[in-house]
Amino acid sequence: MPAPTGAAERELPEPGQRELQLRGHADLPRARALLRRHRGRALPDQPERAVEQLERALTWFRQHGDHYNTARTLTNLAEARLAQGRPAEAAVAIDEALVLLGRENAVLHLPFLHALRERTT
Repeated sequence: MPAPTGAAERELPEPGQRELQLRGHADLPRARALLRRHRGRALPDQPERAVEQLERALTWFRQHGDHYNTARTLTNLAEARLAQGRPAEAAVAIDEALVLLGRENAVLHLPFLHALRERTT
């Protein structure tokens, strides 16, 4: 039985570029990517749905050069891949996240990633 779809689960309509400019919401696409990341994080018992949300967020962060959020999304994606029983894919995501977070000097997240990496072997 599918989980009920709440307000946070509904798909947000994509505004046109002109609408964004008129309203002054230039950062709305980034906010949507962040929302997708957090939606993915909120679905630990539904890893397939989590992966779908996380991959969409990851695409946006990569395309826009947001290395920190790319790494954080890769971390969440690794957790979802582990939940799916796909440790090799999780390891690839973790390794990339480690590199990106190291470059961003975001050392706070590194111990968690190292512990997560141990779960892939």
